[in-house]
Amino acid sequence: MCALCGFADMAFGAGPVAGTSDDDAQQDARRQLPYDKLSGDARRKVDAVLASVTFYRRLPTQIIRCDPDLFHFMTTRPDVTVNIWQVLDLSNIRLSRTGEATFRADDSAGTQSDVQFLYATRDTLLIYAVGTYQGPLFVSPIRGGALLFLKTGYIREQGGQTYVTTRLDAFFRVESLGADLLTRTLRPLVNDNADKNFHEAALFLRNLSRAAEVDPDYMDRLSRKLTNISEADRQRFAELALQAAERAVRVNIRKASHVADATDETPPEQHMDSRVSGPETPPRR
Repeated sequence: MCALCGFADMAFGAGPVAGTSDDDAQQDARRQLPYDKLSGDARRKVDAVLASVTFYRRLPTQIIRCDPDLFHFMTTRPDVTVNIWQVLDLSNIRLSRTGEATFRADDSAGTQSDVQFLYATRDTLLIYAVGTYQGPLFVSPIRGGALLFLKTGYIREQGGQTYVTTRLDAFFRVESLGADLLTRTLRPLVNDNADKNFHEAALFLRNLSRAAEVDPDYMDRLSRKLTNISEADRQRFAELALQAAERAVRVNIRKASHVADATDETPPEQHMDSRVSGPETPPRR
């Protein structure tokens, strides 16, 4: 795991793996935004949030073993992820696609928002959201916007397994006369929940990838239950799950081959010495 943490440093720059809200992290995130690659409309939306950030959070870096293609697909198709949660009865969130890169979200707890992917590549996602929260804590609806900046790196071990390192920076802008009081009151709650939710989302993707590797029949049955997404996305999910299973088989074959090669290269007398001398005497090299 230390080697993977080193990879995280190479991918994102040295810094705390734990969550933080300090100014240095925020300035680092601002510098890394793909601002020059955005359309004029996207820049205006980014500027609207960054001009008056109510609170900021760099969520704890997550390192998981996960099929890279499946990870990328799931992070760029949030409606697929939410549909799986619905099928598995894991969440009450509702998310519907409203355009090629836009969605309407309702968390069933008072928050409704419109979400747009402003920029999406293999290693970078920039997501803009604007919405309202109405609940028992506040007399009037709270309106605001958010900018979510996800950076991802991939490393393949010698044995063929792939680890994904991912980090999320979140900028929040709250439109309220009591924004300062709101920030002081809610910041600890928002930070803790955001950190926890990001960790749980990463674990979900890890477990989903693992399920694809060990039980492709289950994943095929799961894909057939996804009825709230497009047929093209449903089929693509099934294809990627099958590819993850096939990739895992190749990795296991490669591992078995390496073990066999190592065994074949060991002199016969070494095996004999190991059997005779017992575990306390190391075999000759």
